[in-house]
Amino acid sequence: MKFVTQNLSCGYNRRSLMEDVSVSFETGRAVCILGPNGVGKSTFFKTILGFLKPVSGSIFIDERDIQTIPRKELAKIIGYVPQIHGNPFPYSVRDIVLMGRASHLRLFAEPGRSDYRRCDEILEKLDILYLKDKLYSEISGGEQQMTLIARALVQEPEFIMMDEPTSNLDYGNQIQVLKRVVELKNSSKGVVMITHSPDQAFLCADEAVLFFRDGSVVSGEVRDVLTEENISRLYGVEIEIDTGKNRDGAASAWCRPGSR
Repeated sequence: MKFVTQNLSCGYNRRSLMEDVSVSFETGRAVCILGPNGVGKSTFFKTILGFLKPVSGSIFIDERDIQTIPRKELAKIIGYVPQIHGNPFPYSVRDIVLMGRASHLRLFAEPGRSDYRRCDEILEKLDILYLKDKLYSEISGGEQQMTLIARALVQEPEFIMMDEPTSNLDYGNQIQVLKRVVELKNSSKGVVMITHSPDQAFLCADEAVLFFRDGSVVSGEVRDVLTEENISRLYGVEIEIDTGKNRDGAASAWCRPGSR
């Protein structure tokens, strides 16, 4: 399945924050969206998710205009993982995840045995089944993030959209989330993730989309796009890229501040 934007302009009140963005995402691949604060990454995300109407341009899923796809059907194509947020209501982890089954239920219908079973299968797959009866508001930030990923997965979508899924997480939990990203793309899901860390793109992504302050957009394979020149220009600081091998012998890379 392919998700495509054509000459997409995004913004608020008909004022564009970014213009003429043409990118594509495919199932079975992970894409990281990077850029400094204020360039419109989240606005772009909200637009391709259907939360905001485009200022101009089009969004297609397998050549179908996204605006012609019913919301219930769209929820079976796109799953959304927001940043960690508080919840004032005493919902259990299982209740939070079950909310993702709404697109599979008839109007006013309640979840059935198959929905509960699917929920528990996803929780077990993510190694958090032990949390199912705990209150969402009382678990750790990393556990909350994994719960939100479970809620998206239980929708059984083709694409998972993640808005800074590792923000405010400690290093160990960041790595756990990135491992799930790799597992998702290896299971033929498409993953699109906003991140502030080029290192994370090197670790888990196939492609990257870079939004620059001057309004330009660069996209392509990680190895072609995340160059020292592009990253330094993106964030306004000099960056050097170290390359090496991970324990499996595969090439890896990470960034460090430039020495000059």
